[in-house]
Amino acid sequence: MTSAARYRTARLAAGLVTSIAVFAVCGAQAQSVSSAGNPTVLDAVKGVQSSVSDLAAMLEGLEISVAGLQASAAWDKTISGASRFVVLANMRSEAVLDLETALVWEKSPATTSDTWYNSLDACARRATGGRKGWRLPSVHELASLVDPTSAASPALPSGNPFSNVQPVAYYSASIRVGSAPWVVNFGTGSVDFVPGTDTTRLAWCVRGGQNHAKDY
Repeated sequence: MTSAARYRTARLAAGLVTSIAVFAVCGAQAQSVSSAGNPTVLDAVKGVQSSVSDLAAMLEGLEISVAGLQASAAWDKTISGASRFVVLANMRSEAVLDLETALVWEKSPATTSDTWYNSLDACARRATGGRKGWRLPSVHELASLVDPTSAASPALPSGNPFSNVQPVAYYSASIRVGSAPWVVNFGTGSVDFVPGTDTTRLAWCVRGGQNHAKDY
């Protein structure tokens, strides 16, 4: 994000916060006046309360947008700890934004293994967080979740919010020459390939970006 964009976004956020505060004060004053039971004032109070709720929702959306803008084209970044990940409340807290790569991951990937082709299909049909558009990640995207310095198992970055990630190999969408899918093993942190597409493995779906079924 450019400095000008950051400035405009910050001003918009500040304006929203100020508006929320003003509406909240007006609402409190109107609520005090409405003690006499004046229907017109009561209607005004309801209107103010609705406006406050709308502004709060706008602010939450703005925060998510800012996070997305900061993350876009961010493969040059290295972010340590929990600050790397954002659990997306607007997607029922079922998805996680990785600020290093701008990719959105399932917070809790499925624990049922399947063949490579079935895994591709399963991700394409996902509606995690109330949204379609999921896919099997490329080997590069999947490997970006490995912390090669970690002795933990699974070998994920510290402070990550994921659950149910198993210390085993996960399929990627990438195919090596000879119909051998690339896999990422979160038990060892290794990147390898398996012969054939019929072996069952786990799948961790991603949203955003693009990949290709055959990278090599």
